[in-house]
Amino acid sequence: NVDGSPEPFVRERTSSAAKQGADLAVEEIQRLLKYNAVSLIEGFDFFDADRDNRVSLEDLKVSAKEGQMELHDEDLADFYRRAGAAKPNGGLAMGEWIVALSSGKLSL
Repeated sequence: NVDGSPEPFVRERTSSAAKQGADLAVEEIQRLLKYNAVSLIEGFDFFDADRDNRVSLEDLKVSAKEGQMELHDEDLADFYRRAGAAKPNGGLAMGEWIVALSSGKLSL
């Protein structure tokens, strides 16, 4: 660094760690829905915290906290990306949500 201060250490998640995080999020979301006897469609409504008909990463974080899920933000972000939300439309549509949670595990 120019001023002599040390560079911050930033470790990126490996593809394997990201896949594990996404799969963990899928399992936890499925567990929460099953425990509460909630369908995937009703679960979409629960996780769509701001009621804009899309589940954003912020919606996932807020809803996971409300549902007392023990997931790290990185796991939710991995799920969000792997479920197809890295598109410019800004969140998961109902169809993407259902596909992501129906399959059980998200592929690379």
